Parts: sequence; C-alpha cells; structure tokens
Amino acid sequence: MELDVIHTSQHYDYEMSRAFFNELGLPDPVVNLGVCSGSHGWQTGRMLIELEKTYRELRPDVVLVPGDAGSALAGTVAAE
Repeated sequence: MELDVIHTSQHYDYEMSRAFFNELGLPDPVVNLGVCSGSHGWQTGRMLIELEKTYRELRPDVVLVPGDAGSALAGTVAAE
C-alpha cells in the first residue's frame, strides 16, 4: 500500500510541523495546502475546499484523518 501524506499546514511553524513528521516517521507530504493562520471557520473552510480538490486528483482508496478540530473535520467531510 502506498502512503500519500497531505499536510494542511494548519500548524505552519516549520519546527513544530517538522517535529510531527519526524517523531511519527512520516514521509514528506505530497501536497501542502498552505492554510496557515486564520479564524477556525476560515481555516476549516479553506481546508475543505483544498482537500476536495486534492482527493479528486489523487483518487485515494482509503483516507485516514488524524488530527484535531478543523483538520479532522475538513478531512473527513471532504472524503465523503
């Protein structure tokens, strides 16, 4: 099975973001959505729009959505 990681960049600080990937042994993301800062509604809406586009392009068989709050909500709704 191939693993393609999509990074929302909700946590856009390089050191914080890199720490997650390093500690979890994840490969570099194939897509970085570049969401960055904003209100919760703006971030979640932007992630939802960008994830829908990305899922259509990548056509994954399975979507696993780790995370919290907006990233988990947008990732799950976009996968429906």
